[in-house]
Amino acid sequence: MKIENVNKILVAKLCCLGDLVFITPAILKLKEKFPNAEFTFLYSDWVKNLIPFLPAIDKSINAGDVYEKNKIKLVINSFKLIKKLRKEKFDLVLSGHRNKLFGWLFKNSNIKYRIGFNGIPGYNITDEFDENIPETSRYIKLLYKAGIVNQFCETGYPVKLNRINKDSKINSEYDPSMRKVIGIFPFGGINPGTNMLIKRWEFEKYIKLIDLLKNKYKIIFFEGKEPGEKINVKIDDVEITEIFMNKIMNCNYFISNDTGTMHIAAGFGVHTISIFGPTDPNILAPVSGFGVTHKFIWNKTVCAPCYTPITAIEKHNKKYWDGNTFKCYMGDNRCMSELEVQRVYEEISEFIKETSKADI
Repeated sequence: MKIENVNKILVAKLCCLGDLVFITPAILKLKEKFPNAEFTFLYSDWVKNLIPFLPAIDKSINAGDVYEKNKIKLVINSFKLIKKLRKEKFDLVLSGHRNKLFGWLFKNSNIKYRIGFNGIPGYNITDEFDENIPETSRYIKLLYKAGIVNQFCETGYPVKLNRINKDSKINSEYDPSMRKVIGIFPFGGINPGTNMLIKRWEFEKYIKLIDLLKNKYKIIFFEGKEPGEKINVKIDDVEITEIFMNKIMNCNYFISNDTGTMHIAAGFGVHTISIFGPTDPNILAPVSGFGVTHKFIWNKTVCAPCYTPITAIEKHNKKYWDGNTFKCYMGDNRCMSELEVQRVYEEISEFIKETSKADI
């Protein structure tokens, strides 16, 4: 199908934070192809704080609750959204969703070019969902299939967020001549309808890691806004704060589990060190680029990775799922519990030494 006369583009990715960052390379590729088009992003309340920082986006639309479990409310909400989308008269939509609802929504919104993954009725330009390549590559591959880009890379793309947007400015709180700033976020693994706490390295180990780092670096210990993501200990010479975009921007390095906050830091041009266990960093870790380097530490046990693009959606599989909770089928979360503080500290120290030379 030849794509032409595209003036209004919709990009749809309602959840979650990391997934929004993953789709930014595809947004930038679309912008290269259609530089004069108006770009709108379809989002949910869960990710609204990140929307102003997405590159090349002119407008945004809140999708409302299209995940409503009550079928009557779901129908009502869906038709409300269709009415909004029809009014905008979009020419093209890039969808990151494999839920059949979205294919139906976009087809009934009278969008001519509907780009998405195979197996979803309603999309008319499709390609396979390849579970063996990074998500950033999957979206670019969709654009390749559509003839919008001429090639794609199977090893992933660096991500990009706007550091300054029309509604906010960076607060330059830290003097670059002072100690390097390391942000640490020990939580994550909670998304709407999904609990993946097995992705977390133990909180107590983060405390021990901070004790090793704080004499050399300024440490910011970040809290989350979800239940169980508060830091209820006082640590001398360590700043404890909630997640704020400007705080992340002002870090030189960011240490975390496999979580959306890590990808936000990467998008803001912060060097990241990510701790992986049940997920595969070769697919999910940030890709170095735009002058920023990213490192992952993975204690790859015989059972890892267990949380994959396939098992992630098989909530009927009792081996991995207990309701909305993804569990360790080995019963001991060994990929995380066996990872020692000293190894993490040594790898971080070496990484900072190497990147500091490169930054000079």
